[in-house]
Formats: sequence, structure tokens, C-alpha cells
Amino acid sequence: MAKIYCLIVFVIGLNLQAQNVIPLDSVIQYEGQTVTICAKVQGTFKTKNNTIMLNFGKPYPEQTFTVVIFAQNLTNFSYVPETFLKNKEICVTGKVKLYKGSPEIIVKKEEEIQLK
Repeated sequence: MAKIYCLIVFVIGLNLQAQNVIPLDSVIQYEGQTVTICAKVQGTFKTKNNTIMLNFGKPYPEQTFTVVIFAQNLTNFSYVPETFLKNKEICVTGKVKLYKGSPEIIVKKEEEIQLK
């Protein structure tokens, strides 16, 4: 089991290195592209319908970028994202989308977020 875990961590690490790591302040320029962003989670928020927002750059409502985790995907996490990830440096890999003019990545599973 330990060998399988090490292999998975190694493959994920290679995948992160293969992705296009971009600076936080230019994420809006990568709409529609799959990228990796590494930054500190400045704030978190849980909506009434249990959607989690992880804000980067500045706290809401002046955030530079947001990671969104919808309620139906929270079962794919072994931790509570809005508390565990707050103020942590993380790397997120996914497709950049614009929501009301602001860039975001929708995360569906824990493996898409790596602690830095």
C-alpha cells in the first residue's frame, strides 16, 4: 500500500511540473486553459448552499482569483477545505473560467489541490 501511495504522489508531482505554472496576477489572461496556480489562500467562504470559495490575492470582495468547490464534491475531500486550507500556500491545477468577470477554477477532488 505504501508503494502505491508513493507512486501516486510521484505521478501527481510530475503532473504539476508538467503543467503551466502561472503567476496569480496574470490568471485572467489564461481563460479556457488548464494551468497551475500556486499562492496563499487569503480567505475562505461557505455559501448557504455549502459551496466553498477559496480566495487568493486579497480577501473577498477584492480577490484576484477564486477556487470553487461545489457542495456535491465535498465528499471527495478528506478534510474541511474552508478551514484546513485557510492561510496555507497551495497549488491548484484546473481550467480557468470567468464568472462575472473574475477568474476561477472549479475543483472537484482533493487531488487537484496540493499543499506547497
